[in-house]
Amino acid sequence: MAAGRFLKGTDVFYDSLSENRHAFETVLALDKNPFSLSNKKFIFQNHQGYIFHFFDTTFNEDDPPVYGYREGELKTQLVSGSFSSFLQESFDEELEGRKV
Repeated sequence: MAAGRFLKGTDVFYDSLSENRHAFETVLALDKNPFSLSNKKFIFQNHQGYIFHFFDTTFNEDDPPVYGYREGELKTQLVSGSFSSFLQESFDEELEGRKV
């Protein structure tokens, strides 16, 4: 499954979602990172095996904040205040990249 050039190189579609957690856990282990990846974290995006995006499924609102991890970093970071904002920002970045 693909979306043309949008999200090329990114495992974000349904057929790859189950593999994203394993890939993230592998990178954390290789980095010897102590971050605890609970079962409540949903890893919805894996970009080329070194950038991961996820949200906490226990968040009590419909539009949870998105966190990211990049291979080699020591901690996860807040990437966007909401999932919908994250999607809009990703789309906007793609459009901006096409203008160049």
